[in-house]
Amino acid sequence: MKDAFTITAMRDIKIGEEITADYAIWEADENYISKWECNCGSAFCRQRVTGKDWRLPELQARYKNHFSPLINKRINKLNY
Repeated sequence: MKDAFTITAMRDIKIGEEITADYAIWEADENYISKWECNCGSAFCRQRVTGKDWRLPELQARYKNHFSPLINKRINKLNY
């Protein structure tokens, strides 16, 4: 995310290409657990979104510096 409100692409997007966003980059309520299950079909899909997903090391590596400012702050605090 560019800031608290702006989602940015991690790569160029082709015309007509479908795009998705992972809720983990902005869901900051650690008590949140989605009532719905995702069926996006991605190999990386976790099926259920939680407010603690940002804590997963593989997500921190995949989305490094692309989380919301609040979550980036939490990650930086944990790693120092």
